Amino acid sequence: MSSKNLKQITTYDIERLMTSLKGELKPQTIKHILQLINRIFNLAAKWGMFEGENPVAKVEKPKVNNGVVQYLTLPEVKRLLEVCAEYPDRDAADIVRFTLYTGLRKSSIFRLRWQDIDFDNNILYLRESKSGKPLAVPLNHLAVEVLKNRPRTAEYVFPGLNGEQRKVFKKPWAKIKALADIPPDFRFHSLRHAFASLLVSNGVGLYEVAKLLGHADLKMSQRYSHFLPGRLQKASETLAKVIDFKNRQKN
Repeated sequence: MSSKNLKQITTYDIERLMTSLKGELKPQTIKHILQLINRIFNLAAKWGMFEGENPVAKVEKPKVNNGVVQYLTLPEVKRLLEVCAEYPDRDAADIVRFTLYTGLRKSSIFRLRWQDIDFDNNILYLRESKSGKPLAVPLNHLAVEVLKNRPRTAEYVFPGLNGEQRKVFKKPWAKIKALADIPPDFRFHSLRHAFASLLVSNGVGLYEVAKLLGHADLKMSQRYSHFLPGRLQKASETLAKVIDFKNRQKN
């Protein structure tokens, strides 16, 4: 396909490419590649470099299971924080702790500047979010503690080389994760899920969790609903106690 120009590429060519990638890449990655090819054709058409139907339009999109949620048990959280407390790379340790304490996306944390933090009200302002809208994120005392103990050596709170915006975090996360005996396949992004699952299992409602995670609605936060059964049972029992007149009279 690489030897063809845009006009020569067919839906069949793209289907063959997607099939060849299935054994090598994850469905989500293949989907991103397909979206990129789709964008190339759309831009080419916009710029007058391509005419006709976009061949990507008829390609079946890979099925991605976004409902799988990785989370941490309390003992795992305890081990992770213990490792971070002693880890020699303080920047890396702070990034892990701050992510767990806030549930923020890695991209948001790496873009965070000191001027985005209101220490008087313990609020963090995200200029850019996945929804495209600026967000105000309340900070708990643990997150504030991390920030107040950080050296201000650059405009970014968690800077990379030469004070520039950090781009990658794969190696430090792999080392910290191994030291804390966290499963090897536990992704850094799943610290966000750990944040949410711990909230839901300890009494925080899905609406509040959705707001803290920056979700536009409850749809994405529904993935944490399986942590609710015990709380829902307790809530239902509250009603039973109120209207159980027979036992109330005995007491």
